[in-house]
Amino acid sequence: MIRYILIGLFSFLFTGFILAQQLPLFTQYSEYQGLINPATINYDYYQDGFDMSFGASYRDQWVGAPDRPRTIAIRGESVYTPRRGASFVYGGYMLHDRVGVFGTTGLTGRVASMLRFAGNSFDEGAISVGLNFGVYQYRTDLSDFLNARVDPAIATANASTIYPDVGIGASIYKLLPNDDFVSFGISVPQVFGLNTSFRNEDRAFDVKRTQHYYANASYYYIMGDDIYMELSGWVKKVNNVPVNYDINFRYKFAGNMWFGVGYNNSKIIHTEAGIIINNFNEDRRIKVGYAYNPSIETYGISFGGTHEVNISYLLITD
Repeated sequence: MIRYILIGLFSFLFTGFILAQQLPLFTQYSEYQGLINPATINYDYYQDGFDMSFGASYRDQWVGAPDRPRTIAIRGESVYTPRRGASFVYGGYMLHDRVGVFGTTGLTGRVASMLRFAGNSFDEGAISVGLNFGVYQYRTDLSDFLNARVDPAIATANASTIYPDVGIGASIYKLLPNDDFVSFGISVPQVFGLNTSFRNEDRAFDVKRTQHYYANASYYYIMGDDIYMELSGWVKKVNNVPVNYDINFRYKFAGNMWFGVGYNNSKIIHTEAGIIINNFNEDRRIKVGYAYNPSIETYGISFGGTHEVNISYLLITD
């Protein structure tokens, strides 16, 4: 249905400007904070000491729509902490995002520098700044998108563009006197953006990626050894578009399980649950999470719910 709506608009206007889903969304965004904010220090490190992690995620969004967004993300991260001075986070990501006839594949590197408040320890917290840098391929099947009926001169084959981009961010982490933990960060994950056109003498098809501005915050209420409650928020802003935000609650209990609920102001409910396998080695941990987002929209077009699966492997190398 999304495809046919866009085709109709294009056929009516002849000169089109298309804004599709520009950056992938994550329900379990705590696992992919490095893509949202390159300055993020993962909670698995600053609370539990896991200084290396790998993960993979698959997200199937709006399952009721035939040309719905589908996202695959793969990540790897490592924390380097010398005895003195700043510590660093290094990481890499592979991202593949598909929305109907539009596709994006990218490889991104990440580096963040952390300045600890208490010399050689993270016990008091830290402030960090980070940078993402990568290259992306943007693709669209023009013949499929235009149904080969508007203009054969621009609707004959696939078209692609390769472009670089960077993201910047800053975060602060603070241990409270009652041993709870808070964090806050701001970021622009897509600084350069993209503006590309497919044109002939009298018609044009333009695609533009614009800057996104993010703010994220978390409060961890520590209840015991490896047991906590997390209240988090993610605010997203794009020029000329209303503010979008998520509020989520996650409860990790019994040391090896968690569940979570949340809300997005697009009238979408977040639900998630997961298990942690760590009894085979204290220095190794596997996390498996599943999330489902039903829509509670009572009018307009319903595109269905969203499924997301994530798996992470954590280890302590020191």
